[in-house]
Amino acid sequence: MKKSEIAGLFLLTVYIVGVGSFFNRNASTEITVSPELGGVSTISARIGATISPDEQAQVSIGDDANAKLAQEFSALWLRAIATEQNPADASDAQDLLRKHAANDPSIVSKIIARYSPNQDPQSRALVIEILASIESNAVRSFATQLVASESVEERQDGWLILKQLRRKTAEDQQTIVHALETETSPDLLVHIIDALPTASGKEVVPLLEPQEAAQQSFSANAKQALDTSPLINQDAVIKSLRVLSQNEDVRVRQNSLLQLAQRDESSSSELIFLRALNDKNQEVRQTAIFAVARASQSDAAKQALMQISLNVNESTHIRASAAQGLSSFRLSSTEAAALAQLQPELLRGR
Repeated sequence: MKKSEIAGLFLLTVYIVGVGSFFNRNASTEITVSPELGGVSTISARIGATISPDEQAQVSIGDDANAKLAQEFSALWLRAIATEQNPADASDAQDLLRKHAANDPSIVSKIIARYSPNQDPQSRALVIEILASIESNAVRSFATQLVASESVEERQDGWLILKQLRRKTAEDQQTIVHALETETSPDLLVHIIDALPTASGKEVVPLLEPQEAAQQSFSANAKQALDTSPLINQDAVIKSLRVLSQNEDVRVRQNSLLQLAQRDESSSSELIFLRALNDKNQEVRQTAIFAVARASQSDAAKQALMQISLNVNESTHIRASAAQGLSSFRLSSTEAAALAQLQPELLRGR
């Protein structure tokens, strides 16, 4: 046999042995059970090799552990929705679910899997409530899918989640801007406006004692300054808010004015605020006073607030709000004296 043939045979032998060794290597996969729900059990199974009886037993243990985890999650979920039968235990179970979901992505997936627009309202509300408290890509992706649905109910659930997420990504903000321009449901528009991040780090403090509706519509989530979020397209938002400030729905008008007052101090928005001072709804008028006091310093704005303060046909609460709003303006001695004379009357009526 020639030397070249011997060398070739040697290389072929080495290749075969190497390939055989490669396919006999141990590739392992691990199954880990959540420590809170089912203890900890990590199992390794060899791939591409003969599994011994002991190893088969380990895999069986892993299957049993997963089944146990699923059973324990289902049991915990049933406890969480049994609010009428055992309110205290249901509350404890809900707290546990929130804790597990915040630390275990697999629990988040199980909760998302529980969602169905046709399920009982209590279970559906619990899914939304828990997911809205979790900052994760899985939750954000799920919410984004919901807000793109043709179903109003699903879109509403999506916005209930998305508006609670503190950090708004660039994609989130594009979704919000698009929805402001295209959504027609007043119920959904309220949530979409609430989902807007604030325009600056300044917290908005309404004048006097805010109306309950104003407190609800301008949620704490919308007040938070999200310095780490990308900048939203303010021009597009302002344009939409100006249109929505004329909406037939009181809540939409009110929310739009609150957000617009944070984002635009131009004369165009000032005209909208001044016009809203004559809104037929008292709560909208109250919000308009706040908007004028925060975003306007013109003589026209000052005179409008002065007229409301002196208007005996207006409610005392609105008049007092207008008088307080004037504290941000420079008043003449005559105007200051007129307001001082009003103070006892307004204080008695509050």
